[in-house]
Amino acid sequence: MTNYTLNQNIELENTNGLRRVVTTPEGRAFGNVPGREILLDPAYADASALTARNRAKAADHRTIEPFGGGSPDPIRNFNGLPWFVGDTDRRIGIRTRPRINKNEWTVFAVVKPEPREDGINAGYLVSNVGAEGEGELHLSIGWPRSVLSALRVYEQGSSNQRISADIDFASRSIPSLVEITFSIEYGLKIFDGGDLVAENPDDKRPLTYEVAPTDSLWFANGHCRGGISGLYNLDLSKEKNAGRRASIVNFLKQKYGIS
Repeated sequence: MTNYTLNQNIELENTNGLRRVVTTPEGRAFGNVPGREILLDPAYADASALTARNRAKAADHRTIEPFGGGSPDPIRNFNGLPWFVGDTDRRIGIRTRPRINKNEWTVFAVVKPEPREDGINAGYLVSNVGAEGEGELHLSIGWPRSVLSALRVYEQGSSNQRISADIDFASRSIPSLVEITFSIEYGLKIFDGGDLVAENPDDKRPLTYEVAPTDSLWFANGHCRGGISGLYNLDLSKEKNAGRRASIVNFLKQKYGIS
């Protein structure tokens, strides 16, 4: 994805031979927002090769890790749109190794979790599963798998909630757009469909690592569908970033029919 500045209503003469940049709808929504670190899009994934392109970086292809003995396609279409899919027979995790600004970040995702009862506490939007260390703070975000009643930020794995938002994923027939923001100035916030639904301004603890000791797995342990999702190294809830955040939220809500 190309960084760009869009200047409109400018007339140029003698444009023959000039290169033209054609932007995609995603490029217009995401391309003018700095700090991109992860941008996963199932339309840019290869099910046969089990790879997903990280559109935030040039030539960065991430591995889709299958778990379980089944063999359903990890990329499938629903209502005309491609999705990352983990289900009962074959769970997935998209391996990434982001460099995170410990002091401010934003995670966003279009996701539709499904219930799963198998003794595991949480399905993860993103987590450094298996990297737990005493007193460490990791990027770990997920939901209770059996009831799908909340979105939570954990200190690590699925232990010790830092913030929780009551979101009834189970009752929804359409996907959800969730955003989780953090900065050492404003603490943690959770947005659902663009609306602020939970905040913890008292937890201003930065993450332990810029680069975690293990891969961050997206959609891990979950029975869910995942759409466009990503990580920015800035707090998009800050007032100065309101326009940037709006461009992302409005695009994703329109694309996925989220009201």
